[in-house]
Amino acid sequence: MAKKIQNYDLCQNKGLRCVHCCTVDYSFPKGGYDELFAKRSRAFEAAVKEFPGDIRKYRDDLKKERLEGFGVVGPCPYVGMIDSSPGCLIHPSRHGGLDVRADEELTGHSCLPLHGCYFNNYLRTRSERKIFREFMVGVEDWYDYSKNLRDCAVFNKQNGYILARVPPKEVSRRAVLKIRETIHNRLKKKFPRKATAFKKALEEFFPSPTLTEEYMERSELFVPWGFGAVLSERDLEREPHFEKRFKAKDFEKWGYHLDFERVLYIYKPLGEILPIQFGDVAITCDKKVKEAIEVADNSILRGLLRD
Repeated sequence: MAKKIQNYDLCQNKGLRCVHCCTVDYSFPKGGYDELFAKRSRAFEAAVKEFPGDIRKYRDDLKKERLEGFGVVGPCPYVGMIDSSPGCLIHPSRHGGLDVRADEELTGHSCLPLHGCYFNNYLRTRSERKIFREFMVGVEDWYDYSKNLRDCAVFNKQNGYILARVPPKEVSRRAVLKIRETIHNRLKKKFPRKATAFKKALEEFFPSPTLTEEYMERSELFVPWGFGAVLSERDLEREPHFEKRFKAKDFEKWGYHLDFERVLYIYKPLGEILPIQFGDVAITCDKKVKEAIEVADNSILRGLLRD
C-alpha cells in the first residue's frame, strides 16, 4: 500500500479551509484578504471559459487589475473565494480531475501539492492531536483556522520531546509550557551563556551562530548530518523543509534540526526532540548534550510527580 503523504482532513475541517501553504501572511487583516479573494474569483470566472488554456488570460488580467496580492510576496494568485472560505481556483476537484498546479510554465507559479501537508508531520500522535483540539477552540473562520493550524504545528514541533514523554491524559498547552520553562531555567542555570550587554544588543540586530551552534559544527556527534551545510543553505524556495532529508534510521544515534525560529532540536532514537537552543544557554561539548538530556528528563519526571 502506498504511503499516505497528505492529510486532507487538515485542508478542510468543519467547513473551514486551510490556505496557509498558499503563503497567507497573518500580519495582514482578514478583511483585506476576503476582498482580494472575492475579486480574484470574479476575475477567474470572467477570464477562464476554457480550462486550462485560458489561465494565461487570467494571469494577464491579474496584472492589469493589480490583484496579485500584498507587497512583494503575496498569496498564491490562484487562491480565491470559493464559498465562505477561500480555496484553490485551479484545484482538480473543480475541473474534472485535471491537475495543472505543478505546471509552472502554464500557471506562472510554483505549486507542488504532491509533497504533502507539512503540518501533518506534527499532528500524528494522541498528544499532538489533543493540543490541536485546544488550538481549535473558538475558531470560526478560515483565517483563524489557517493561523491556528500553523501555530499548533509549530508548538508541537518545538515541544516534541516533552509531548513524547508526558502521558496523553496529562497533556495540555499549559502543562507543556510549564515543563518547557522548567527545562529552560535548569539548562540556563547549569550551562549559562555569558555575554556582555553590548553583545546581546548587537545580536538583536545581527544574529550570529550561538555557542551551541558553533559546537555542533565541529562535533563528531553531528558530522553525519552535515550541520554546516544546513546552516549555509537558507534558500527556502530550493528546499523548504530540511527535515525531509532525514529517515527514521538516521536517528539511531544522534541528529539535529535547525529551523528558522532559531530553535535547535537534538534528536535521540525514534526521532524525539529536545529543545536546547535557548539564547542564554551554551551547550559546547558532547558531554553537555548528554547532561542536557538528563536535565530535561528529570524536569519532566519531577513535573509529573509534583502535579
